[in-house]
Amino acid sequence: TYTCNTFPNDAGECHCITCQKLSGSSSMAFIPVPTSSLTWTHEPTVMKNTAIAQRSGCIHCHSWMAMKYYSTPERISLNVSTIHTDVLSDGDLQKFIPTHHIFVSEKAAWSPIKDDLPQYDRFR
Repeated sequence: TYTCNTFPNDAGECHCITCQKLSGSSSMAFIPVPTSSLTWTHEPTVMKNTAIAQRSGCIHCHSWMAMKYYSTPERISLNVSTIHTDVLSDGDLQKFIPTHHIFVSEKAAWSPIKDDLPQYDRFR
């Protein structure tokens, strides 16, 4: 688990092949926060399996909790599914809704995007 002292102001949905394989789904939703605002309760397992990002996860529950791009070490993206949203108001929950899609060039063919949000082949 972790604590974060910054509230998100952005959310995105990643459709890269790594997110598909790690989640068993067609995409993963993330919110970026300053790395300095995140405190791990227990240090996560770090996986460096791509040239652009590392993933942080829990070896006990097998949840991939965060992703950090090597190009922006001052920011870490938290997997939205790992956030305890049950304590938030409806207005706060709106900040967790993705505003864009990234890595659409790797999108699963069986999972069409059915919204009008901006789509990017790789990064925004």
